[in-house]
Amino acid sequence: MHRLLKESKKIKAQADMILKESDIVEILKDYGKVKISGSYALDVMLRPDLDLFVITEKHDWNKVIDIQSKIMNLKYFRDFNFANWVDFEDKTITPIKGYYFQPWVPINNQLWKMDIWLITSEYDRTTELTEHFKKLLDQEPDDIKRIAILEIKEAMKENKKYTKGINGKLIYKAVLENGITNVEDFNKFLRIQE
Repeated sequence: MHRLLKESKKIKAQADMILKESDIVEILKDYGKVKISGSYALDVMLRPDLDLFVITEKHDWNKVIDIQSKIMNLKYFRDFNFANWVDFEDKTITPIKGYYFQPWVPINNQLWKMDIWLITSEYDRTTELTEHFKKLLDQEPDDIKRIAILEIKEAMKENKKYTKGINGKLIYKAVLENGITNVEDFNKFLRIQE
């Protein structure tokens, strides 16, 4: 098995443990449909980061207070950040209108972050895009594209984030929609995108 596939599976196993131990999905189910997206859903994890979306019928401040209270009462997470992108919408920062929760927990000498969005269905583009990428990945008979994604992710990593302007979606688009298979071609792809 490829080195990066092994590393990805190890990180995903930690993510599974966090989801199970924290019971966060069960808590969030009371407020809407919960979708886990991004690298976890695509099985290409290289960073200690989970993306969850809670799709609700309408924005409701009482749900926000409830969710914050329940997450904090777990006493599982060490840190907790929050942003109100409903009443303080700024498209230059995020195209999503919703409430953003960011709990952190240290696991095995790594600080894990969760990005939890409470959004309405019209802002559910991220999970739709993840489902699109998952279909493209599932069409592959082997792990060649998954390995290409992991190799590019590793090359673009700068500390805990990617280099400026790079994100997972751009990497997935390059590999799954544009046939990019290596870091050199990805860098050429980036120059075309500018």
